[in-house]
Amino acid sequence: MAAGTNGWYQIAKLYYEYGIFTVIYLHIDHNDAKKIHDEKLKGNLIVLEHLAGDSIELIALAGRLEGLGVETIRLIRVM
Repeated sequence: MAAGTNGWYQIAKLYYEYGIFTVIYLHIDHNDAKKIHDEKLKGNLIVLEHLAGDSIELIALAGRLEGLGVETIRLIRVM
């Protein structure tokens, strides 16, 4: 999940290739989403859009997923 950037095909593909199989984007270009779908890349893509992404706390979401036994990787980048 990266705020301030558009999720796109190349980033999702790299995540999938390196063993991270669920990518959460706030938004994605339609053509990039179609390319991910058409190429049947092995991974999950969740697109929240800004209203849903901004209205839920992603840290809380990660905590809930972990509570269900889903491994999450939290990367925090401080600028």
